[in-house]
Amino acid sequence: PPRPFEFDKDKPIPNLPNPIPFKPIATPKPSPVQPVKRPDIPKPSPVPSVSEFEFMCYGTPCSVSLDKSLKFKLKKVEENAVADAWLHLSSEKSDALVGDCFDLRDELQLGDWAYYCLLRDLSDQFLGKNTDESTLMLVYLLAQSGYKVRIGYRNGHLVALVPFDGIVYECSQIRFKGTRYYIMGQKEGGTTNMF
Repeated sequence: PPRPFEFDKDKPIPNLPNPIPFKPIATPKPSPVQPVKRPDIPKPSPVPSVSEFEFMCYGTPCSVSLDKSLKFKLKKVEENAVADAWLHLSSEKSDALVGDCFDLRDELQLGDWAYYCLLRDLSDQFLGKNTDESTLMLVYLLAQSGYKVRIGYRNGHLVALVPFDGIVYECSQIRFKGTRYYIMGQKEGGTTNMF
Protein backbone atom coordinates (compact mmCIF):
# COMPACT_ATOMS: atom_id res chain seq x y z
CA PRO A 1 0.00 0.00 0.00
CA PRO A 2 1.16 3.58 -0.66
CA ARG A 3 2.64 5.43 2.28
CA PRO A 4 1.40 8.88 3.24
CA PHE A 5 3.59 11.76 2.19
CA GLU A 6 5.73 13.13 5.01
CA PHE A 7 7.18 16.63 5.06
CA ASP A 8 10.77 17.09 6.06
CA LYS A 9 10.75 19.96 8.54
CA ASP A 10 14.35 20.91 7.71
CA LYS A 11 13.80 21.39 3.95
CA PRO A 12 12.10 24.51 2.56
CA ILE A 13 8.68 24.17 0.96
CA PRO A 14 8.95 24.14 -2.83
CA ASN A 15 7.63 27.14 -4.71
CA LEU A 16 3.90 26.88 -5.10
CA PRO A 17 1.89 28.65 -7.81
CA ASN A 18 0.24 31.92 -6.82
CA PRO A 19 -2.96 31.34 -4.85
CA ILE A 20 -6.28 31.99 -6.53
CA PRO A 21 -7.68 35.29 -5.27
CA PHE A 22 -10.77 34.92 -3.09
CA LYS A 23 -13.75 37.05 -4.01
CA PRO A 24 -16.79 36.75 -1.74
CA ILE A 25 -20.02 36.17 -3.57
CA ALA A 26 -22.66 38.75 -2.80
CA THR A 27 -25.92 37.04 -1.96
CA PRO A 28 -29.11 38.89 -1.16
CA LYS A 29 -30.24 38.63 2.44
CA PRO A 30 -33.36 36.52 2.82
CA SER A 31 -36.44 38.45 3.76
CA PRO A 32 -38.09 37.28 6.98
CA VAL A 33 -41.32 35.34 6.77
CA GLN A 34 -44.08 37.54 8.09
CA PRO A 35 -46.80 35.88 10.17
CA VAL A 36 -50.36 36.32 9.05
CA LYS A 37 -51.52 39.72 10.31
CA ARG A 38 -54.43 39.88 12.70
CA PRO A 39 -57.44 41.33 10.87
CA ASP A 40 -58.90 44.55 12.24
CA ILE A 41 -62.00 43.06 13.81
CA PRO A 42 -63.61 44.91 16.68
CA LYS A 43 -63.57 42.95 19.92
CA PRO A 44 -66.99 41.37 20.39
CA SER A 45 -68.98 42.25 23.46
CA PRO A 46 -68.67 39.52 26.08
CA VAL A 47 -71.17 36.72 25.68
CA PRO A 48 -72.36 35.66 29.12
CA SER A 49 -72.68 31.96 28.28
CA VAL A 50 -69.05 31.66 27.10
CA SER A 51 -66.78 29.91 29.55
CA GLU A 52 -63.03 29.50 29.67
CA PHE A 53 -61.65 26.31 28.16
CA GLU A 54 -58.25 25.28 29.46
CA PHE A 55 -55.94 23.06 27.44
CA MET A 56 -52.27 22.17 27.22
CA CYS A 57 -49.98 22.80 24.26
CA TYR A 58 -46.47 21.35 24.56
CA GLY A 59 -46.65 21.56 28.35
CA THR A 60 -47.90 25.15 28.38
CA PRO A 61 -51.28 25.76 30.01
CA CYS A 62 -53.53 27.82 27.73
CA SER A 63 -57.03 29.22 28.11
CA VAL A 64 -59.56 30.52 25.57
CA SER A 65 -63.19 31.62 25.61
CA LEU A 66 -65.04 28.63 24.25
CA ASP A 67 -68.73 27.92 24.54
CA LYS A 68 -69.53 24.27 25.16
CA SER A 69 -72.47 24.59 22.77
CA LEU A 70 -69.92 24.74 19.91
CA LYS A 71 -69.36 20.99 20.32
CA PHE A 72 -70.83 19.05 17.45
CA LYS A 73 -70.87 15.57 15.96
CA LEU A 74 -70.67 14.92 12.22
CA LYS A 75 -73.27 12.42 11.07
CA LYS A 76 -70.98 11.38 8.23
CA VAL A 77 -68.18 12.82 6.14
CA GLU A 78 -70.03 14.38 3.25
CA GLU A 79 -70.25 17.88 1.85
CA ASN A 80 -73.63 18.85 3.37
CA ALA A 81 -72.72 17.59 6.87
CA VAL A 82 -69.40 19.46 6.75
CA ALA A 83 -71.16 22.65 5.56
CA ASP A 84 -73.71 22.40 8.40
CA ALA A 85 -70.95 21.94 10.98
CA TRP A 86 -69.03 24.91 9.47
CA LEU A 87 -72.14 27.09 9.87
CA HIS A 88 -72.46 25.86 13.46
CA LEU A 89 -68.86 26.93 14.16
CA SER A 90 -69.47 30.29 12.45
CA SER A 91 -71.84 31.52 15.15
CA GLU A 92 -71.13 34.65 17.20
CA LYS A 93 -70.02 32.38 20.02
CA SER A 94 -66.78 31.62 18.16
CA ASP A 95 -65.75 35.28 17.71
CA ALA A 96 -64.18 35.48 21.17
CA LEU A 97 -62.43 32.15 20.55
CA VAL A 98 -60.71 33.39 17.38
CA GLY A 99 -59.63 36.58 19.16
CA ASP A 100 -58.24 34.57 22.08
CA CYS A 101 -56.29 32.34 19.67
CA PHE A 102 -54.69 35.46 18.12
CA ASP A 103 -53.88 36.74 21.61
CA LEU A 104 -52.20 33.43 22.52
CA ARG A 105 -50.21 33.49 19.28
CA ASP A 106 -48.95 36.98 20.07
CA GLU A 107 -48.36 36.32 23.76
CA LEU A 108 -46.42 33.09 23.14
CA GLN A 109 -44.70 34.55 20.04
CA LEU A 110 -45.70 31.60 17.85
CA GLY A 111 -44.69 31.12 14.23
CA ASP A 112 -46.95 29.44 11.68
CA TRP A 113 -46.04 25.86 12.64
CA ALA A 114 -46.39 26.46 16.39
CA TYR A 115 -49.70 28.27 15.85
CA TYR A 116 -50.94 25.31 13.82
CA CYS A 117 -49.92 22.99 16.72
CA LEU A 118 -51.70 25.25 19.24
CA LEU A 119 -54.96 25.14 17.25
CA ARG A 120 -54.59 21.39 16.66
CA ASP A 121 -54.16 20.74 20.39
CA LEU A 122 -57.10 23.02 21.23
CA SER A 123 -59.35 21.23 18.72
CA ASP A 124 -58.20 17.76 19.79
CA GLN A 125 -58.77 18.46 23.48
CA PHE A 126 -62.18 20.06 22.87
CA LEU A 127 -63.63 17.57 20.36
CA GLY A 128 -61.47 14.43 20.70
CA LYS A 129 -58.00 13.62 19.45
CA ASN A 130 -57.74 12.99 15.69
CA THR A 131 -61.50 13.02 15.14
CA ASP A 132 -63.20 14.39 12.04
CA GLU A 133 -64.81 17.02 14.26
CA SER A 134 -61.46 18.24 15.63
CA THR A 135 -60.03 18.37 12.09
CA LEU A 136 -62.94 20.52 10.92
CA MET A 137 -62.59 22.85 13.90
CA LEU A 138 -58.84 23.13 13.24
CA VAL A 139 -59.43 24.09 9.60
CA TYR A 140 -62.14 26.56 10.65
CA LEU A 141 -59.82 28.27 13.16
CA LEU A 142 -56.95 28.39 10.65
CA ALA A 143 -59.26 29.89 8.01
CA GLN A 144 -60.57 32.49 10.47
CA SER A 145 -56.95 33.29 11.33
CA GLY A 146 -56.24 34.20 7.71
CA TYR A 147 -54.58 31.00 6.46
CA LYS A 148 -55.53 29.68 3.00
CA VAL A 149 -56.37 26.18 4.18
CA ARG A 150 -58.64 23.66 2.56
CA ILE A 151 -60.52 20.68 3.86
CA GLY A 152 -60.28 17.30 2.24
CA TYR A 153 -61.09 13.69 2.93
CA ARG A 154 -59.20 10.45 2.68
CA ASN A 155 -60.50 6.96 3.47
CA GLY A 156 -63.77 8.41 4.77
CA HIS A 157 -62.09 10.83 7.21
CA LEU A 158 -61.43 14.56 7.08
CA VAL A 159 -57.90 15.90 6.61
CA ALA A 160 -56.57 19.45 6.87
CA LEU A 161 -54.78 20.71 3.76
CA VAL A 162 -52.35 23.40 4.91
CA PRO A 163 -50.05 25.42 2.58
CA PHE A 164 -47.01 25.91 4.83
CA ASP A 165 -44.21 27.99 3.29
CA GLY A 166 -41.49 25.76 4.75
CA ILE A 167 -40.97 22.03 4.47
CA VAL A 168 -42.96 19.69 6.72
CA TYR A 169 -41.13 16.40 7.01
CA GLU A 170 -42.83 13.00 7.03
CA CYS A 171 -46.01 14.51 5.63
CA SER A 172 -47.61 13.86 2.24
CA GLN A 173 -48.45 16.77 0.00
CA ILE A 174 -50.58 17.57 -3.01
CA ARG A 175 -50.59 20.46 -5.47
CA PHE A 176 -53.78 22.30 -6.30
CA LYS A 177 -53.85 25.35 -8.60
CA GLY A 178 -50.11 25.80 -8.19
CA THR A 179 -50.13 25.69 -4.38
CA ARG A 180 -48.51 22.91 -2.33
CA TYR A 181 -50.79 21.66 0.45
CA TYR A 182 -49.54 19.37 3.22
CA ILE A 183 -52.00 16.67 4.20
CA MET A 184 -52.22 17.03 7.97
CA GLY A 185 -53.83 14.45 10.21
CA GLN A 186 -53.84 12.07 7.30
CA LYS A 187 -55.17 8.57 7.32
CA GLU A 188 -52.72 6.22 5.64
CA GLY A 189 -53.20 5.23 2.00
CA GLY A 190 -55.97 6.13 -0.35
CA THR A 191 -56.64 9.17 -2.48
CA THR A 192 -57.09 12.64 -1.01
CA ASN A 193 -60.10 14.60 -2.28
CA MET A 194 -61.18 18.17 -1.57
CA PHE A 195 -64.57 19.58 -0.78
